[in-house]
Amino acid sequence: MKYIVYILILINILSVFVKDVSSKDHHDNKGSSKSPPEFPPNLGPPPNFGDGGSKRPPPPPPPSFENTNNNTANSSQILSEDCKNIIDFFKSHNNNMLKIPKCCSKTFSRSHFINCKNGTITEIDLRFNVKSIQNEIDFSDFPIFNGLMSITMEANFLNKEVPPRFFEMPALQKLGILNSNIEKVPKNLNENSVVNEIILYNNSLLEFPYELLKYSNLKKLDLSLNEKIGKIPKEIENLSKLNELYLQSTGLESLPEEVFSLSNLTEFDIDRNPKLNAVIHHFGKKIKNCDFRYTNIKCYEPGTCENFCTGESDGNSRNFVKEDEIPYSICTEEILKESQKSFFQKNILLIILIIISLLIFVLLSILLIRSYRNSKNSKKDNLDHDIYVAPVLIKRESIVTVGDINDNNNIDNK
Repeated sequence: MKYIVYILILINILSVFVKDVSSKDHHDNKGSSKSPPEFPPNLGPPPNFGDGGSKRPPPPPPPSFENTNNNTANSSQILSEDCKNIIDFFKSHNNNMLKIPKCCSKTFSRSHFINCKNGTITEIDLRFNVKSIQNEIDFSDFPIFNGLMSITMEANFLNKEVPPRFFEMPALQKLGILNSNIEKVPKNLNENSVVNEIILYNNSLLEFPYELLKYSNLKKLDLSLNEKIGKIPKEIENLSKLNELYLQSTGLESLPEEVFSLSNLTEFDIDRNPKLNAVIHHFGKKIKNCDFRYTNIKCYEPGTCENFCTGESDGNSRNFVKEDEIPYSICTEEILKESQKSFFQKNILLIILIIISLLIFVLLSILLIRSYRNSKNSKKDNLDHDIYVAPVLIKRESIVTVGDINDNNNIDNK
């Protein structure tokens, strides 16, 4: 019995101890749920999201490309002085007939856009329907954009000439006027322009634009589809840095020998010039791509071109073949020497005949003049001789008076 009592007392003591420990743990857990969490110094508690901090706000939606474009366009129109200037220009000149794209709006379009960098216009590509909009645009007061590097336009231009204003853009490197009404390039162009690429594709040029020869830094010149050009001046050699020269459908009848001094050419196109009878020889180094389709090639010097265009495929890509597949006749040394002669060397006999004809004409003219003078002088001498006039006898008739008549009457009466 004694041991049983001891065991019961020990059980009671253990039960009391277990209750105290469990109640202490429960109290600690309740206190932890009510006490605020500790934060690192200087950061403070997390923001209150309106629901006691128990819920986080939904994540923002991913930015859409369309929204980004609109925001960019709006901010550019608000902040960019360039955009204001170009919008005001077309509003004041076209009576809302010409629709321009959003300024500084990001786009993947290949045409009709205005691109910017940090609000500064860097590229202008405007394609207007020149058939439906007949009004000519005067670009003489077009805004000057210091960051503009490229202009491409289809429009009807005032006086049918390239606007000199474009050449006043201090950073302009590329100028393209396509499918428009251009007939001439004016003389008053800024000689200090840094333009190195000029495209006047499919216009109505009346002759080769000689004024462009002053831009010796040109690397690309495209005059294709201007069928009245007719000939290329020998001063083309001034454009010694040319990499690309396109003369498709320009009505060429001959090529000056100076063309073959353009040793930096990589693209040479004289396609669709049926009046041309060309001798093609080395340019100093091999040209990468040549296009001689629908053009009479008298002969070709091997090693002049690497690839020859045979046609176009889908899009703007062209098909090429290697030199060993072309059908052109090989130039002989005699033909090459003859083609490299100057105009006077080639036509020496003709020039001599012309000179002889002129001398004969002058001599005949002198003889005729002298003959005329001699005949005139002889007539004058004849008139200067003495003139003898035979004397004329004048018979004097008697004068009958009234008295004589009366006397005769009296005699008759008697």
